[in-house]
Amino acid sequence: MGALVLLYYFDKPALLNTIMQIQHEFENVIASSMHIHLTRDKCLEIIAVKGSAEQTKNLMQKLMARKGVKQVKLAAITP
Repeated sequence: MGALVLLYYFDKPALLNTIMQIQHEFENVIASSMHIHLTRDKCLEIIAVKGSAEQTKNLMQKLMARKGVKQVKLAAITP
């Protein structure tokens, strides 16, 4: 279990749609998400995850590979 914190630039064409598509691909891992507007062109996404470390790693890698995504951090916890 844990949370992914994702910082990205909103001005990249179709990036938000791509991030949403990726989240739907990993609906078995994602429990919830929150979208936060930081500035006019920067957004923060907090994604609550549960499941295997391998699935979470795959999700992180897919998100990090997108142009416009600046940072992806994982805060993992053990219940």
